[in-house]
Amino acid sequence: MAITKKVIIIIFCFVAISTGAWAVYSVFNSPLFSLQVLEVAELPPDAPMDSRAITDLAALPLGAVSLFKVDLKMIEQRMLENSWIQQVRLEKKFPQTLSMSVEFRQPVAFFQTGSGDVSYVDIDGKIFGRLRLNSYTDLPFISGIVVDDKEKIKTALEILHGLEKNLDKMSRISNVVWDGQLGFRALVIYPFYGAKGKSSDQVLFGRAFVELGPENFVFKDAQFKKITAVISYLSTHRISAQRIWADAEKKIVVKTARSS
Repeated sequence: MAITKKVIIIIFCFVAISTGAWAVYSVFNSPLFSLQVLEVAELPPDAPMDSRAITDLAALPLGAVSLFKVDLKMIEQRMLENSWIQQVRLEKKFPQTLSMSVEFRQPVAFFQTGSGDVSYVDIDGKIFGRLRLNSYTDLPFISGIVVDDKEKIKTALEILHGLEKNLDKMSRISNVVWDGQLGFRALVIYPFYGAKGKSSDQVLFGRAFVELGPENFVFKDAQFKKITAVISYLSTHRISAQRIWADAEKKIVVKTARSS
């Protein structure tokens, strides 16, 4: 009698487990929970790709997979293979929706390789993307540096940031160049307000190379302020300069154009 009870209990447990397993299987594979919608969060106006391109990167067959079985980590890794995408946020919204939010890299400069190819570089020194003619057109160039030279790229970005934050709004850095003999050079474009012989509201522009020296020459914020103060003086006094030497740390030397 005791054996019979044990057998009944075992059979009952087996049936219960089987029933539960079948119920779970049915839920996980029910068409009620099949992925039907890929929802992309609102994108910024200058986004480098549209919602369709983002859903194509996710590469999920609608109606053919259960939302329970969608591997978020795998989708994230697949989407991050696109160098424009910096971060992805994915969320399952039951019963049938996968929500996607994408954060794009923000370029701070063009990066030109020795072969002439042009990509972008972000504030962290990440090289990514290809030149797009419909957006991000007013950026400075960084050139003369090989792609895998992280230290020189970092120094070029520090120079770019150090000069830009102290220049007036009408002045800009056109190019930061690494030259094997001269070191770092920055091409600065600055305005001549009320240029001589012109109407007071007309603005002309001068340009000069700022010689910054070798990569191991460490600039401090005070040195960048000295350089931009010189450029401001040239701008205010309508002086056209050819070159500005700022690689001696304590002094800055300016070579003016002959007409100045």
